[in-house]
Amino acid sequence: MKRKIVFKLLLLFVFVGLSLTSDAQKVKAKFGRISKEELGNKVCVADSSAHAEVLYDKAHASVDYNAGGFFIRIKRHKKIKI
Repeated sequence: MKRKIVFKLLLLFVFVGLSLTSDAQKVKAKFGRISKEELGNKVCVADSSAHAEVLYDKAHASVDYNAGGFFIRIKRHKKIKI
């Protein structure tokens, strides 16, 4: 009985630890100045008939609580070449 409880707690700590340190994107993009490489690309690799291309898309989501209850706050940075 104790082994099951210890195993479940250990598994819970592993999952919580992994979720707190996980990153979907490791790309560090600077906003503001556009590089010559980004300007030089004339055709989108994924779709040659596209009129715009998403160069960078990063979002950070957090769950917050106030007197009204829980809510999700999302901050998003996107770089689009038109």
